[in-house]
Amino acid sequence: MKTKNPPTKRIILSQGGKGGTGKTTVLKLFADYLTHLQLLFSVVDADSENKNGRGSLSSFYAQATKLDLRTSRGLDDVVDSVLDGPNPVVLCDLAAASGKETFEWFEIMHGAVAEAGVAITLVSPITSSMATTQSLLEWAGVLRDRVQYLVVLNQQAGEDFSYFTKTEEGNKFRLVAKPEVIHLQRLALQNELDNHGLTAAQFLKRDDIGDLGPILGKTSARLRVRGDLAKIFDELDRVRHLLTP
Repeated sequence: MKTKNPPTKRIILSQGGKGGTGKTTVLKLFADYLTHLQLLFSVVDADSENKNGRGSLSSFYAQATKLDLRTSRGLDDVVDSVLDGPNPVVLCDLAAASGKETFEWFEIMHGAVAEAGVAITLVSPITSSMATTQSLLEWAGVLRDRVQYLVVLNQQAGEDFSYFTKTEEGNKFRLVAKPEVIHLQRLALQNELDNHGLTAAQFLKRDDIGDLGPILGKTSARLRVRGDLAKIFDELDRVRHLLTP
């Protein structure tokens, strides 16, 4: 993304195209990584489709700002969070099917936001489902070079990403957009952590793991999560420039 001044702040948006791609889980891992780097960040939960809030970013971060993109100001609150607040990074989880509102906001606001020194990373988890890649290509066709692309190959539903890696459309996107591409494997105890409303890093900071039930309450669970997280952080080290200012 081109900016007049070198970026000093960063907004990390999950690509709100197709639901069920693991975008909230990915953002939680990014939050754990930023915590590991001791870099302060803000959290914005724009997943207004999640009515009960369970599994949303705000269910893991009490300080998260709730945002409804259908309001007239759209993503302006995210910009305010990063420009007016003390934290250099904002993680924003978009709802599925939020393309219309996001695209309209970019048409009006992107130039001024870039001039203010804010870089934007679009995080696009894709699975072996062709529809997830198609959604990414649709977003890229509108946003073009106004964002930097971070594609996360999510192996939760298989390991066949050929529509992204071997088709003419996927090849053209990779040639033009030059996205960073990473593999992220699911934490072995992800379900148990989610049930307790904990990210991996939050779990590792807990002293009272004995209160977390027969699985997370074991010392081996702490060792397992620490090992899984270390591998994930090694992968994220390669794309640190897209997760920090």
